[in-house]
Parts: sequence; structure tokens; C-alpha cells
Amino acid sequence: IEGKLVLCNPSTRIYRVIPSPSFNEAIFLYNGPFHVRYGFGYDESHDDYKVIYIKDTNYIFPEPYQYETRMYSSKTNSWKKFDNYEKHRLQGTHDVILVKGRLHWLVQYNRNTGSRDIVSLDLAEEEYHTFSHGVEYSSGVVSLVELGGYLGLMNLMSGADANVWVMKEYGVTESWTKVWTLSNFIDQLPRKCIGDRGKLKPLCWSKNRDILIASGQYVVVCNGKNVLRKSRVGSVFEHRIQPIVYIESLVSPLIDQQ
Repeated sequence: IEGKLVLCNPSTRIYRVIPSPSFNEAIFLYNGPFHVRYGFGYDESHDDYKVIYIKDTNYIFPEPYQYETRMYSSKTNSWKKFDNYEKHRLQGTHDVILVKGRLHWLVQYNRNTGSRDIVSLDLAEEEYHTFSHGVEYSSGVVSLVELGGYLGLMNLMSGADANVWVMKEYGVTESWTKVWTLSNFIDQLPRKCIGDRGKLKPLCWSKNRDILIASGQYVVVCNGKNVLRKSRVGSVFEHRIQPIVYIESLVSPLIDQQ
């Protein structure tokens, strides 16, 4: 549905077109001269599916940092204004990650050094929290990921190596643990498989610690040393479309099913 925001159950293909919020619809749909993020998750306490919309006006305007934030509720089928978060600047094209009932995204709190923190939004309490990722890296593209229920961080370095950390104990900075170093990762992939380096996305890991990563037109399986196998999925992962992992369910809590 072109130009619309949609809640969908991929298993049943039942969906709901989300109404435009009260603020400017052109801004709502257009990822233009500012950073825009969407996050989605389930609020178990209130049995409600929620969507968060965040616009970072500081992409074009000077400090102080300020977000324009709205929250959508599937129960009321409406948006409400949410408290703005005014501390740090959103990071590029990074995803909003759902872990432990909270949505997470990377922010930059120092323009000069590029230092980053993680902001989380508790969907039940509707409160912001900020914490350090505690991971040391020297350069490259950094992205937030979810792996096996853990909050994770991936660093793709200019030397074609990729490092992946996970937070073994949620909320404890000291529990960040490096679980993979994928040596010469980029060099092992066909040119068409590389795509946009900033959009490499770990999807899941197996019991034997192999990792599945979406990369350009391919999904690849790695074991930390070598690319074991790869499957081409066409152009679906290119440009603005990104892959996600979900648990199949026949439950469709949407009121106006279509």
C-alpha cells in the first residue's frame, strides 16, 4: 500500500492501515531532511501493540537536541503525543530494536568524538532510559541488533572484519560480551552480495554458533571464520526495505481486520 504505514501479521496476511497522526502527514510519511525512526512492539501489561514515531529535527537544526515523538496504540487505533527526548542525536539509518519489552536505538552524544549511547523506551511504563553499550571499537559502521533475545551490537570495520557483541545480562553494562569476530567477512562475498555496508544485518544464530546475516541481495551463513553458504533472495533487501525475524502466530489482535 504505497505511501501508507501498515500493521500486518505476515502469517495470516491480516493488516490494518494506520491512520495519520494529527501532525503534518507529509512529515509523517517522508524520511526527508531529518532522521525519522519507527519502532514496533507488544506491551504485555496492557495487551496492546504500539508503534513509536521519532523525528530528529537536529539533523538540520542546531542544538539543543530534540526529538518529535508520537506513539500509536492498536487498542485505541489512534496516536498520542509523547514526551520528547532532548539529550542526544539519532544515528543515521540504524534500526529501532525490540528487546525485553523495550525499544532501543543508538544516539550520538558527542559530535566531535562520535561517542554513542543506547536509548530505550519501556512500552508499558512509557519512559525513556539511557545506558552505555560498554563496547570498545576504533572505527567502522556500528549498528544495534537483536540476536536470540539478546540486545546486540555489530561493528563492521574498514578492514572487512565484523565484530558482534551481545548483552548477556540485560541492563548490566559489564555483561557485554564479544561472541563473533568474522574475519575478512566482506572479502569472502561476491560484489553483488555486499550491497550497502551500513545495512548488513545479523538475523539469528544457531546452537552451534553459526550466524545468519542479510547482506545486499543475499542471506549468508558464517561460522566466525568462513562464509559457509549463501542464498540469493533478489533485490528485496536493497534500498529502503529491510529484513526482520518474527515468530509465526495466527493471533491477529487488530480490530478492523482486512
